[in-house]
Amino acid sequence: MNIDFILPWHQPAWQHLVQRWQKGQLAHALLLSGAAGLGKLHLARNFARWLLCSQNHNPAAVRDDSEPCGRCQGCLLMKAGSHPDFLEVLPETDGKQIPIDSIRDVSSYLSLKSQFAPLQVVVIAPAEAMNKYAANSLLKTLEEPTPGTLLILVTSQLSRLLPTIRSRCQTMEFAPPERSVALRWLAAHLKNIAGVSEADMARLLVLTGDAPLAALEYAQQNALKSYDQLLASLEKLARNQADPVTEAKLWESVGLSESVKWMYLWITAMIRLKSGMGEVDNQSEWREPVLERLAPGLDNRSLFQYLDQLTGSARLVNSQVNIQLTLEDLLINWQKLHRRTIKSD
Repeated sequence: MNIDFILPWHQPAWQHLVQRWQKGQLAHALLLSGAAGLGKLHLARNFARWLLCSQNHNPAAVRDDSEPCGRCQGCLLMKAGSHPDFLEVLPETDGKQIPIDSIRDVSSYLSLKSQFAPLQVVVIAPAEAMNKYAANSLLKTLEEPTPGTLLILVTSQLSRLLPTIRSRCQTMEFAPPERSVALRWLAAHLKNIAGVSEADMARLLVLTGDAPLAALEYAQQNALKSYDQLLASLEKLARNQADPVTEAKLWESVGLSESVKWMYLWITAMIRLKSGMGEVDNQSEWREPVLERLAPGLDNRSLFQYLDQLTGSARLVNSQVNIQLTLEDLLINWQKLHRRTIKSD
């Protein structure tokens, strides 16, 4: 995936980081927080590349619009993934925890002196994946920072981090970009993917909460096909035209995380429709006819109760829960919400 060195919506954050480095005021620990799909890890990695490029070793001489030279020893080592002054800590696989041993390795690593650059850089992502023992181990490192080191924590779930960790980092909040900016960027990066219309791009951004990188990944995975299948299943279940247990197999093929995320989006959209809000989630270009057909047959109290169940199911994502049974329960209860048959148009 060929992504810009500095994403358009990261420009203010990038300039802030560079200016802090120029003035010798860069915090020893940064916490990049915001929704998934905004490119926070992309920024963390590129800032590390930029810092470890030899042309930027002298803070007084750097420019905030410069990219790594790509030719120096630091750049070549970063490209090869073997720079001794850079360490990245990730879960072994998506959804897994970061264990205490990984954080102990960070402490040991930071006890060494940098070899090529004026500082060592460690990126931990996602920070909320640290188990409680790992988090407590990191806290000791944050309380007694080693000079000449920079820790960058990346999180999409700030509330899951210990307050004591958050308080010892300089937090940078990332909000979704303006819709026009996101659409322009997405269009530029989808030009080689056939069949993705401007309307599709708008839907992709709604699905991801205006997170362009997540929308791009959805497009590459043809996620709208799965999205439309689940939306059609939602209507069939509401009209008693399908069996929840059978339909749960389709939903399971999409995954618990996406199923719950999309269902939550649809339920909140129906609540807004029933509350008389003319625009669904303030997106006039995003209108799902299925939701507009289903909403009149439901009451807000039942929808809010169902949201509570969805919230509980969301907490089970990445756990050892039985996904098939969890989805069956969700779909059975969705069907129960419809106390009367919704008339077909």
